[in-house]
Amino acid sequence: MRYCDGLPETGSRPLRADERAAVARLRRRLGWAIAARVALVAASPAAAFALLVAAIALLGEPAGTAGKALQVAAAVATLAGFFVGPAAALLSGRDRWREWRRVRRDLAAAVALEFGDGRRSLAVLPASERVVARDGRPADLAARAPIGSAAPAPPAAATYALAPGALDADVAAREIAARGLVRRALSGEERDELRGHARRLRRVPPGFWLAAAWWGLVAAQWGRGAEPRTAVAVMLTLVLALGLWRLRRARALAGRLEADAEEGWAIRATAGATSGDEALPASRASWTAGGAPAAWRTGARR
Repeated sequence: MRYCDGLPETGSRPLRADERAAVARLRRRLGWAIAARVALVAASPAAAFALLVAAIALLGEPAGTAGKALQVAAAVATLAGFFVGPAAALLSGRDRWREWRRVRRDLAAAVALEFGDGRRSLAVLPASERVVARDGRPADLAARAPIGSAAPAPPAAATYALAPGALDADVAAREIAARGLVRRALSGEERDELRGHARRLRRVPPGFWLAAAWWGLVAAQWGRGAEPRTAVAVMLTLVLALGLWRLRRARALAGRLEADAEEGWAIRATAGATSGDEALPASRASWTAGGAPAAWRTGARR
């Protein structure tokens, strides 16, 4: 089942004429933003080159401290104008292009997905996830609300007393008394969802393999006796170490989620401010909040 901002999907509706016009304006604004970034890709090196020429023409070839300062300024201008500026513009333009394509699909489909629980409601564009209306009032399409899928909790599910050892011994009695903790059996769909989250956490991102391959090339150069590039080696080592640390944490969490799926229980609070909320015993992750799936379960997945 799909959710958005903790609200279950209730259906879809056609976009009104004013909403279609707003989506068309958004697409035009994104088109102009893409054009501006493309122009910046060409303008940045030209501006850096013009600045260098002007500096040399005005200052000539100064010696001493002034000459060194000019060399440093030239290096910075070259790096910024020929590399950093175009790269940043390209990355930003790529993001705008992707958004433009999503908005174009929304304009072609001309429908909004509706989410609600009787108290709150949202109307969201399916591809760009832009909010069209909130609680029946039109929105300006500036806000985004990620749409995600999660297994719904079974209605009126039976609950049971906590099994011995379900919580740490030093907190079990206090927590059970204060929050009225019970356990609920997870449905087969919920357990499948948990296994899916665990599989995603175990995947190694492509960037990690790229950093590892680059680090391996640097290590091979050292092995051949080539002059080491200390700055590059240090940077790659730090990136690789951070990637290994994050990968280890993700796989440890995946193991705990798999243990939760195997056990098949959620712990529910029946008293206090969090009454009705559920958590998983092994991972300690929130499972439901306010009757809806926890936010991490329905986060945007692109």
